[in-house]
Amino acid sequence: MEQTMQKLTELIGTITERFPDENDLKGFPGISRALIIESLNDCNSILTTLNGHDNHFEVILLKREAAEIFEKLFRELDEKFDKITGDKFNTILKLISKLSSLARETYAAVINTAPIRTEIDIAKAKAELDLLTSNNEELKRINAELLTLKETTVTNLNTLTTDATTLKDEIVIINTEVTELKNSSATIVADFQEKQRVATENEKTITEFLGTIETKKAIVEEIQKNTTTWEQDIKTAKESLITKASEFDTLNERSKAIQKEIEETHEKIFGKK
Repeated sequence: MEQTMQKLTELIGTITERFPDENDLKGFPGISRALIIESLNDCNSILTTLNGHDNHFEVILLKREAAEIFEKLFRELDEKFDKITGDKFNTILKLISKLSSLARETYAAVINTAPIRTEIDIAKAKAELDLLTSNNEELKRINAELLTLKETTVTNLNTLTTDATTLKDEIVIINTEVTELKNSSATIVADFQEKQRVATENEKTITEFLGTIETKKAIVEEIQKNTTTWEQDIKTAKESLITKASEFDTLNERSKAIQKEIEETHEKIFGKK
């Protein structure tokens, strides 16, 4: 049965790939790719149900006849859909219908239970139940995540409230500091203006003093000039004085010598006293 189901899956894939998704294929009213695939999927559901009954006579015959049908179908489907003639397409539809009918007849003979369609519906319902169960688990997971998100949001909101309160207090403190800074700034500005006034007065005094210095400088320069002359005069006078002193000493010595000569001459003439 596994091989038969594999062939059926391959057939579904081939038709899905080659047949266009249109209605009234090849001019057959009501025939569409979706309708053909639906019929083959129903057939696949029946084969799935029969999968555990390989030893039944009817199932063995089903597999043999299905193999022949698959061989004919794949032979008819060996070219593109555009090249398939209406007669060939009709043959394909009959083979698919035969395969579906064979599966249903075998199911009725082997299972001997409620109508086939009911079993198919049960299989579909089971698949839907599995999907719903999966969705339910997903919803539970999402709900848990939402609860966690809610708790996180509440925590974050409380944190934000606390931070906002703290920020408000800090703003009040900053506002007070700004007010104090404004007052300090006013005092600093007033002090600066006073210092600027004093600096202006000092600048005026300095300017006047600089004028006085310029005047004194001219006088000092004149004195320096005269001092140079005076120094030269003093030097000349000093040199002259030294010369005069030397001459005086010479004259004094000369006077002493003459005085001595006079005394000696007197002694010679008059004798010693």
